[in-house]
Amino acid sequence: MVRMLERLLGGAAAAVLFLLMVTVLVDVVGRDLFNAPLRGGTELVEVMLAATTFLAYPLLAYQRRHIAVDLFDIFAGGKLRFVGEWLSGLAGALVFGGLGWRLHVLATRSAEYGEGTVELSIPLAAILWMMSGLAWLSAVVFLAVPVSRHAEGEGGA
Repeated sequence: MVRMLERLLGGAAAAVLFLLMVTVLVDVVGRDLFNAPLRGGTELVEVMLAATTFLAYPLLAYQRRHIAVDLFDIFAGGKLRFVGEWLSGLAGALVFGGLGWRLHVLATRSAEYGEGTVELSIPLAAILWMMSGLAWLSAVVFLAVPVSRHAEGEGGA
C-alpha cells in the first residue's frame, strides 16, 4: 500500500512537472517568436508549481529527506536519537497539520465565494483543497514514520 501511494504521488509529481516544463516552453516560444504568449500561462505555472510542491511533501516526509538539525548527534545514543526522531516527526506533523487546516479554511471560503483565477477561471477551492489534503497526508506521514520505525525495531533501543 505504501509503495503504491509512493509511486502514485511520485508519478503525479513527475507528470505535473513535465506539464509545467511544456507549459513554460510553449509560453516562452510563443512570447518570443510569435509575440503571442500562452493565454493563462502564468496561472497554469502557479497552479502546477503548487501541485508539484505539495505532491512532493508526503514523499519527502516518508523518505525522511526533510531538513532536520541534529545538534546533539555527537552525544546521542540510541535512545536520544529515537526521541529526536519522534520530536522531529511531531514538529513536522504540527506544521503540516496547521497548514492543512488553514488551507481547508481558505478553500471552504473560496468555494462559498466562487473564486477562480483571473484569466482562466480555474476554481481556487479545488486547488486549495488539493493542497490541504496533501498537507494533511504529510502530517500523517510525519507521525507514521517514527511509529513504523519503532515497530520495526529501528528506533533506538
